[in-house]
Amino acid sequence: MAAKLRLSMATAGLASSVAGCAIVGPTCLGRQQRGVVTTISGRLEAGQVATQLVPYERKGSQNDLEISWPEQGQPEGPRLRIYATSAGCADFVPPGAGDVSTNSGDCAIISRGGGYLAGNEVAHTRLIVTGPGNGAPLDFHEYELHVVGDAGQAAAYAITVTWFFGPDC
Repeated sequence: MAAKLRLSMATAGLASSVAGCAIVGPTCLGRQQRGVVTTISGRLEAGQVATQLVPYERKGSQNDLEISWPEQGQPEGPRLRIYATSAGCADFVPPGAGDVSTNSGDCAIISRGGGYLAGNEVAHTRLIVTGPGNGAPLDFHEYELHVVGDAGQAAAYAITVTWFFGPDC
């Protein structure tokens, strides 16, 4: 009987501990905050580069960019790339395969896209730009976004820029 009583007390203690976790505070995901900064859309001819000045939303610790286009992920579909530089970049040159030293000064790449491997190159689908507190100057408030078209085919694209604040869960 004593063993049964100890087991019941242990089970009750575990149940109250688990139930107590829910009232301690918000979950990690619940503490994250997001909002839309802007949306951008356009069309690139084969090999063309489009440049857009983008405001950096300082409510968060970073801006997250998601880019999409028709036929994204298709074996024969276009492959786009995105890069961010300082707002003063006047002569951006798209890097070649693996080359990051093409640009310097205001045109130095502060963030490059990530995505999926398509043949021997990466098609970018997202990019993160960090702001003050994460390495950017205190007066950082805008940047240039460079969208690089596929070398062989045209593509329309859409980009959503959101701000993010909170823990990485």
